[in-house]
Amino acid sequence: MRRPKRSLLPVLEDDRRAERELEGLRLALPLGLEQLKASEHAHREAEIEFRRARVHHLARQRVEAGAAIDQAFSDFAEAWSDYESLGHELLDLASQEPGSNALFLAETISGVARLAASLPAAPFLAIREKYNFLPISTHKSLAAAEAQYWRLPALDEAA
Repeated sequence: MRRPKRSLLPVLEDDRRAERELEGLRLALPLGLEQLKASEHAHREAEIEFRRARVHHLARQRVEAGAAIDQAFSDFAEAWSDYESLGHELLDLASQEPGSNALFLAETISGVARLAASLPAAPFLAIREKYNFLPISTHKSLAAAEAQYWRLPALDEAA
């Protein structure tokens, strides 16, 4: 009978050890869960801070792009003023020729259709579509379209 007692003792010791480990794990679980919650909270805070920084960075880039557009509009306004003044002078001179049709000249000399045709599709598609009935190539720069209209060599050819 001694044999059964000896073989039972290691099993009982293993059982007690397992119960102690289980109790230790039960005590550690709340602390582990608390650490997990703290880590998840820190992760959420880091994500929020990252998004804030990214939004700030993109907003700064957007402001810089806006400044570039403002400068382009300013440059355009100056060039348009010159372009329009020259168009008025051309209309005055061309309409004084015998047999000229002032209404046709006003429409063609103004160059608005050529300007519309020279605009890049994005974001100016609506303007380009407004003048799509005119037989003007939409793949030319405004300078090239003007040179063609006035039967002049293109700027790159004149040089």
